[in-house]
Amino acid sequence: MRLRLGGLIVWGLILTACSRQPEPEDLGPGAVAERAISEAAASAGVSESNILNCTVPVSKDLNAKALTEIYRGQARINVIRGLEGEVSRTVVLYPKMPQRRIEVLFWDTAMTQVSDASLTPTATDWVGPGGVRLGTTLKEVEAANGKPFVLMGFGWEAGGTVVDFRGGALAHLDGCALKLRFAVPDKAALPEALRGDHPLRSDDPAFEGVAPAVSELRLTWPQGAE
Repeated sequence: MRLRLGGLIVWGLILTACSRQPEPEDLGPGAVAERAISEAAASAGVSESNILNCTVPVSKDLNAKALTEIYRGQARINVIRGLEGEVSRTVVLYPKMPQRRIEVLFWDTAMTQVSDASLTPTATDWVGPGGVRLGTTLKEVEAANGKPFVLMGFGWEAGGTVVDFRGGALAHLDGCALKLRFAVPDKAALPEALRGDHPLRSDDPAFEGVAPAVSELRLTWPQGAE
């Protein structure tokens, strides 16, 4: 009887061990980023390696150290020296891959608070919010936004910059903001109505026959955002 009772106790302990719930997984920043990439890509229906949103490949929770660890061998810190001796630092992702190169800027000199993730002019691999990417046309962005938006006239230093998505889909991102600028392939053919420092609606009839396309794309995070 003692042997039988002892066997039952041992068997009960085995069953208890097998049914015990696993401890919560302790994920580091790299694993968290990889999981976010997978989930975001699945919801957007694009390749994991191409998606660009408020969470991937950069998020507000990743500082410079975390980025260089996650993208080991594909990230470097870039030092920019101004005319008056001021120094700023950025993290460049995929520095040797022009079609994927992204520049990450920070609010603070310690590089702990991400402010911007900006595509370089050749970074055509990335698909941003609403399917917008470098080269997307004015009408395609309008369709992604679900309504006309406002941009500045062309021919000056801030020409073609979007200033208001007017409450459309591209104005409501989860944690960051989309910043776009358009360029026109043939500036000589640009009507006078589209030139100058004044706002334009994307459905302005003056755009008929003109083909502006996204030339700059970046995501921005507010300072101190939780």
